[in-house]
Amino acid sequence: MGGANGSKFHTGSFKGSGAAKLLEVPLAGSVLSGSDLNTKIDQWVEYGCLEADAAAAIKAVNSTCPCVSDLSKLSSSETPCR
Repeated sequence: MGGANGSKFHTGSFKGSGAAKLLEVPLAGSVLSGSDLNTKIDQWVEYGCLEADAAAAIKAVNSTCPCVSDLSKLSSSETPCR
């Protein structure tokens, strides 16, 4: 399966530093957060480049920030702050 421009999809991870205050995702020169991020997540699911369960997990974190400060030990079945 390839991306819209013919490139292959890749899986990756990233690790930040510092305490989270707001879930923000940099994209194409802007920074998405809150309802704007949720809208983009829905578009990615519709396009097929993000699975629904991954979208739900990101939205769960988005709705609970800023109380989330460290997700490194959180299992995929847990929802932070609830």
